[in-house]
Amino acid sequence: MKIATLVAFFMLMVANMANASVRDTIQVVLLAGQSNMEGSGLYNMLSKADKSRIEAISSRVLISNKGENPIPLSYTYSEYQKAKLGSGEVFVPELFIGLTLAEANPEKEYLFIKLAQGGTALYCA
Repeated sequence: MKIATLVAFFMLMVANMANASVRDTIQVVLLAGQSNMEGSGLYNMLSKADKSRIEAISSRVLISNKGENPIPLSYTYSEYQKAKLGSGEVFVPELFIGLTLAEANPEKEYLFIKLAQGGTALYCA
C-alpha cells in the first residue's frame, strides 16, 4: 500500500511539473549592442494603430534593461531625448521586435534581456 501511494504521488507530481513547464515557459531574447541598440524614436510620432498594437501585447513581453527588474514593453522616458528633441517619451528597437514576435506567436510570452552602450565604437577594439 505504501509503495502504491508513493508511486501515485510521484506520478501526480511529475504530471503537475510537466503541465507547469508547458504553461509557464517564457521565451528569452538577449539583446546587446552599441549605439543602434540604444537608439530611439519619438513615441508620439507612432500611429494610433501601432500604439494600440503595442498595448495589446505589452502584458506578454517584458524587458529587463541593464539588470533592472523586468517591466512590460512600452515606451521609455529619456531626459536626454527631452532636452535634444523636446519629448522624453521614446521607443527603442526592442519595441517593434517584441511586437512582431508577440503578434506572430500569440500563445507565447517573452522576456527581453538588454544590455547596450551608446557612444562606443569598435574602432581599435
